[in-house]
Amino acid sequence: MNISTVLFDLGGTLEEVLEIPEQKECCLHAIQTLLVAYDTAFQMEFPAFSKLVTEGFHAYKRWSSNSLIEQPGSVIWGQWIFKEYPGHRDLFVLLGDTLTDIWETSYYKRRLRPEARSVLTTLYTCGYTLGVISNTTSKRMPHTLLQMYGIADLFETVVLSAETGIRKPCTKIFNQALSELHKEAKSCVYVGDQPSRDARGPYDAKFATNLILSTDNTSSDPFVGHWIRSLSEIPTILERLKELPND
Repeated sequence: MNISTVLFDLGGTLEEVLEIPEQKECCLHAIQTLLVAYDTAFQMEFPAFSKLVTEGFHAYKRWSSNSLIEQPGSVIWGQWIFKEYPGHRDLFVLLGDTLTDIWETSYYKRRLRPEARSVLTTLYTCGYTLGVISNTTSKRMPHTLLQMYGIADLFETVVLSAETGIRKPCTKIFNQALSELHKEAKSCVYVGDQPSRDARGPYDAKFATNLILSTDNTSSDPFVGHWIRSLSEIPTILERLKELPND
């Protein structure tokens, strides 16, 4: 196989994403503080505010996962989370992206996997074209994190559902990345952690293969190309793929 390009998922793949109750609470306090600064209508008891936001956001996530549509922050906050506040739509047009950034950056604890920078640098040095395709409600957060991790310059493209309006596993978001890189699908490998979107999407888009990061690789998912337990396995797998004939 002639593999020239490796595209990555971000959260759960290049990053570890952890749920910490205290961090979630701090995130929700920050969101309420910002909203109250603009309008006292959001000055309610914190448990009620927390329930309203988390239930609304999770309802939106269920809908977007099924529809494969990503809506802008103004819609997420104004028509999903605070749908009972129709008189505040203009406020959410103003603050929607900022609120989404707060949620995405601080509701979960995110950290780069220990081996990620070394693996990415190795692939970059070996001449592979690297990119990111990620489902996220925030347009800014992924770029900010990649800069913070010191790996932004290794990627030639970063394609986000928040920017395209399309979520994985829809093939359109994968084709968007291919178009930006001027690459053919058969020369690309995708690395993710969720078979339902990170294996099925590249499979339908005719990628050479996909690599799914998981410590539980007992699944017989027909769309998974290779299971991996660590990102550090990627360079060796790519070398093996080079030895296979092109389809």
